[in-house]
Amino acid sequence: MRSVSLALASVLLLSGCSSSESQSSTSADASDSGANSPVALEMWVDQELTEVANVVAEQFLVDTGNRVIVVEKRFSDIRSELQVSVPDLFVGSHEWTDELAQAGQVAKLDSGLNSDMTQAASLGFQYRGESYGIPYAIESLALICDENRVPTQPASLTDLNDIGYKIALSPGSDPYTLFTLQSSFDVMPLATDEFGDWTPETGFNNPNSKLFTDWLGSEREAFTELDYGSAIEAVLSGNQPCLLSGPWALGSLQTDTFTPKVFEFPAVGEFPARSLSTVKGLFVSSGSQNPEQAKLLASYFADSSTQQLIQLQTGRVPVENSVIESVEDSAIEGFAKAAKNSIPIPASSMMQQVWAPWGLTLRSILFEGADPTESWSSMISKLAEASQ
Repeated sequence: MRSVSLALASVLLLSGCSSSESQSSTSADASDSGANSPVALEMWVDQELTEVANVVAEQFLVDTGNRVIVVEKRFSDIRSELQVSVPDLFVGSHEWTDELAQAGQVAKLDSGLNSDMTQAASLGFQYRGESYGIPYAIESLALICDENRVPTQPASLTDLNDIGYKIALSPGSDPYTLFTLQSSFDVMPLATDEFGDWTPETGFNNPNSKLFTDWLGSEREAFTELDYGSAIEAVLSGNQPCLLSGPWALGSLQTDTFTPKVFEFPAVGEFPARSLSTVKGLFVSSGSQNPEQAKLLASYFADSSTQQLIQLQTGRVPVENSVIESVEDSAIEGFAKAAKNSIPIPASSMMQQVWAPWGLTLRSILFEGADPTESWSSMISKLAEASQ
């Protein structure tokens, strides 16, 4: 986590949130009503967002006269604690969106608040065409290369193979990484409905599936199995020029002798290669006693100045377009640009039944010599039974 002085943060926020004409108008109206009947809002955040949340709370108090009680929680505890207590706002993963919306636990938000966010980040918090969250960070895969060996965007996997690159997969099962290749054939894990929401039906019976599995069977030599530590060492030692991984790998790869250059993975099929992504954001509880003030507070987190503070404080990959363009860290900028084209992990409970057979099927094709068509068909049959 990076450290940003709260004084600087306050200056940036004051010049950002309060400078917007529409924001100022709304805040002024809220301040008028808040002066007559001030309220207190409770917001649950994790450790990395606490300092920024406190800065926003101070600004919100100045603008509206209403207090914000910032409560720090372990991110992993928030979902379960919502069953016991209801804050006005809380941080969470886009993967919670479908279930929270279906249960009526979160409020709909103005989709215009996310108009400056990347499409991938915005879609992560949509359900049945409605927006339910304010995204602020994203994680997805990209190609991390040695800048000296791969200075520009690779045109093809063949070009990478020619300099010794092999796609490193976690031993046993790694569908998360392999989806980046699979997506280039437009084969999704689940089908979608008219709203673009994921359904329980498998997406693996796409006509392009055979193109993908045939390609996979013919490209076995392009893959290798390495645990995370070995994959990092292979790059640092020069045995591998690149690694398909996420921003979490940068801390291990940024050394005095290695300068990472981050690219989108080149297409291997007829479609762009797109990684799965996880998006973090802010929800407004439908049980808030002050819903309009809670939504107003949420809008502060959609402001570009707040989004910039979050990036500076956390070092996370940003989702707001102007922040992406202003990021000074070229590796983070590379991940942000790659994430623009990512696909948020399906926020469907069915995915819990998909991951294991999907990963084992892919591994059997790549490393066990299994027939691609037969293995894929068997997996589809099993998933169809599970979805009934």
